[in-house]
Amino acid sequence: MRPQPPYLLSLIAAVAVLLLPSDLPAANYGRALVPGETLNSGIDPAADSDDFVFEAGTGWKVSVKVKAAKGTDLAPVVELVAPDGEVTTEGVKAKAAKTSANLKATLAEGGRFAVRVRGASGTGGYALSWTIKQPKVPTAKDVALASNSTTRFPFPARGGTLLSWTLKYKGDGSAQVAKVEDPEGGDAGWDPEDDEWVKRTLTSEAVKDWPLPETAPGGTWNLVVENKLGASTASMTIKMKLPKAVKTTSDLTLAEPVLESISHSTSTCGVTVTLSGENLGTSPRGVWFGRKAATSVEVTGGKTLTCKVPGGSGTVDISFEAADGQVAVLEDAFTFKPLPSLTGFDPVVGPGVGRIEMKIFGAGFETEVQGLYEVLVGGVPAFRVDVLSSSVLSCRIPAHVSGPKDVVLRNACGETVVAPGVFTYSNLLTVSVVLPPAVPAFGGVPVTVYGAGFQSTDTVRLDGVVVPTTPVVYSGTVIGHAIAGEDVPPHAPGKVDVKVVDRDGDGTVDYIVISHADALSGTRPGTRILVNDGNGVFSDGTTPRMPTVTPEEGYGAAKTLSARFNLDTDPDLFLVRPGTGTEPRRTSDKKFIDAWAKILVANGAGGFDALPSSGADSKFSVPGQLTYSNCFIYDFDFRGVTAAVGDLDGDLDQDVLLLNDVSIKDFTGVNCNYKWISCAGGYYTACYSFTTVDFGSAVRICTSGSTGSFFDRTEYMLTSAPTPTEDFRGVAAAVGDFNADFLNDFVITHNQAVGTSSATRVFQQKNTGVQVTFQKTSGFVPNPTGGDDWRGDAVALVDLNGDLYRDLVVSLNGPMPNGGPLSTRVLVQNTATAKLEDRTTAVLGGVLPAGDDGRARFILSTDIDRDGDPDLVLATPGDTGAGNGKTRFLLNAGKDEATGLPVLLDARDILPSPDDDAGNAVCILAVDIDGDDDLDLVVTDTHQGNAVKRTRIWRQDR
Repeated sequence: MRPQPPYLLSLIAAVAVLLLPSDLPAANYGRALVPGETLNSGIDPAADSDDFVFEAGTGWKVSVKVKAAKGTDLAPVVELVAPDGEVTTEGVKAKAAKTSANLKATLAEGGRFAVRVRGASGTGGYALSWTIKQPKVPTAKDVALASNSTTRFPFPARGGTLLSWTLKYKGDGSAQVAKVEDPEGGDAGWDPEDDEWVKRTLTSEAVKDWPLPETAPGGTWNLVVENKLGASTASMTIKMKLPKAVKTTSDLTLAEPVLESISHSTSTCGVTVTLSGENLGTSPRGVWFGRKAATSVEVTGGKTLTCKVPGGSGTVDISFEAADGQVAVLEDAFTFKPLPSLTGFDPVVGPGVGRIEMKIFGAGFETEVQGLYEVLVGGVPAFRVDVLSSSVLSCRIPAHVSGPKDVVLRNACGETVVAPGVFTYSNLLTVSVVLPPAVPAFGGVPVTVYGAGFQSTDTVRLDGVVVPTTPVVYSGTVIGHAIAGEDVPPHAPGKVDVKVVDRDGDGTVDYIVISHADALSGTRPGTRILVNDGNGVFSDGTTPRMPTVTPEEGYGAAKTLSARFNLDTDPDLFLVRPGTGTEPRRTSDKKFIDAWAKILVANGAGGFDALPSSGADSKFSVPGQLTYSNCFIYDFDFRGVTAAVGDLDGDLDQDVLLLNDVSIKDFTGVNCNYKWISCAGGYYTACYSFTTVDFGSAVRICTSGSTGSFFDRTEYMLTSAPTPTEDFRGVAAAVGDFNADFLNDFVITHNQAVGTSSATRVFQQKNTGVQVTFQKTSGFVPNPTGGDDWRGDAVALVDLNGDLYRDLVVSLNGPMPNGGPLSTRVLVQNTATAKLEDRTTAVLGGVLPAGDDGRARFILSTDIDRDGDPDLVLATPGDTGAGNGKTRFLLNAGKDEATGLPVLLDARDILPSPDDDAGNAVCILAVDIDGDDDLDLVVTDTHQGNAVKRTRIWRQDR
């Protein structure tokens, strides 16, 4: 009988390798001995021998009994094989009789041992039973622990041991067991904060029967004690015991497995190899390359098997474990290829939506099979990864937030290589890559230019000559410009310049849109458009670009959203308005009244056209409520005091989240459950009666269609039900991916108390592929403490510390009701607990000037200084203390590696002096006004407040 890997015992092999990462060669292989188990096997032929393996530490006691089966002539002999593979007699007492053999040993070292059974003469079956017992560990007394030191307390053990200890200390320090270390220096998984196991006082800790990992090796283990603060004197008592053994009997087949060959003597992780042999069975326990378990093991006909190579290095044995635990071995049969090396990648800049091609250069890429590698850009997997040769692979970059990101190659086993340099996601106009990079001199071959900051109306030039193009659009963003083959002209051999300029060729932002709640002076629309002349000078372009004001429509808005709401590539406008009244939804002439919201779509001529929002052609509706005669049921409208935009249903277009500061009354039908109905331009009351419910969801999830239509899907997508005390009202909202699952969540906040719960609430998205829903989370935002219920007038979702998880900034536009020193609070997401934690004091403490409590009506989060970290701009029209500006710039200087928190600095000195402009504002935009590749600020307020215009432009001069 051939042996099995000794570190496996009776557990699943895949778990074992996670706990035993070492690839050191094993001297002993064999069927694992399990406490309480009796094994029935046999010796045949006479020269046969069987090895049975176990793990143990120094001083452990082992007793083995072997008894020949009745009717056989086997005279058994039992020997102990040391971890070096040699038979040892040190500390061993062995005795053999005619039909039996016994062995008792106190182990002189730790490691993987084997019990070898052979015949002094004869052949036949036998039964083997065994016991193993732990030694006592001497108490360590009066051990000096230096200040802020680490001390190891050793003990001999094996996997599965139940470990107890008592640590007592005195002095000026604070000691605890921070780690349990296995014989190979690995972490056994002890959590010093797990109060299920540890009991602490001010001067001691005690743990009882904590189980060492079952599949861990035998040898010398360590309790690693960390002593913080001052010096201490400690005593450590360690006790061990084994779990109660369960008596079992196992019969081992005499048809022992045999490995004969492998298809690949050298390869890499993830490659499928074939092993050939005999007696491989149909359901093996596993295959190991050194100590690493292979995956996808499949046996065919008992003579061949296929498996995928695990990670590893160097030359290793290959071992096969049959269903009954017997093992076959090919010694030194496989050599791992080293990880590939990376020398660079191209391009180095691209758009935030990703999708453009990147090539990675290096050496050692495995070309035998595709799918062995992942490419991570800023921690996010790329897609369409293809190995082109042993030195080049290609991929399509993923979407990511702006800024520099590492490019990492990861193989199928999770081993990684970092490429030199960084890839930068940018919103600036940049050409990233041209594909193909070369065409024949006679032209005629299609070419696509990929990059960042593109618009559908960009101009593309080849060596200064304008060529026709078609935009390449992904998720509403232009990521490239395609040049048809007939538009690629002949050219002399050699390189040509490829340039992309913005839609009107001036290199600057074109429009600034300003909205007021209602029309001005009766005829001037509440939403106005300022047009850039290309030099950063703006003039009023409202009249030719906005629809005409009517007595019924002044085109005002409480908030204006800009996004692409239809199939073209030009940004449209969504006007958000609070609405008034709770009257029935009809006018005197029985027409369905305005839905309050308004959609203005870009008309291709530089202006905007209004889409209908009432009557039969309205672009606003409630889906799933269609009744007979094409009548829609309406029980609410599209009003809102504020809103946020983002993809809320996973279809890669832009949707709208509407938010109200009061409950939206609901109407429940009595007859046939019908409600308010608008049909063919008229209004039905007929036989439909209704009752009014005085509360309903103040937040509305409105998804967009391809033609600019919006559908209120709140009833289907919001699984949290409103109540009289929590109707989800608020005054500020934001959309973003909180938990890095590539699904947008949303957050709302209110500037008043919301029952007894937090005024800031987070709703996380769940997408089953069939249905998208949002659920209000519990415990994600800290529970109200110290009188702070996280109320606010403004909220921002932003990854402040670069860990790919969004943090939360909430600002109240006034003093805190609880008297707290800061009205802006920073909640940082703990990636380990997936919860937000209040880090206001650590992040903002001492940053703002005296008299400024950080109050804000608006929060802008963007990378102002282009260093890859999002900065914060806080704006208020209110009081910020004598001599202090009302707009404050908090520069993000990066992450503090010690705490993991962002470092925010007061950078108000770069803003205009409060003597010239107080900075009073209710809204701020960051755009490149003057085409110099940096971000300027557009600051606007609802009232003048001092001798400046309500809307101002602050240019950045770098």
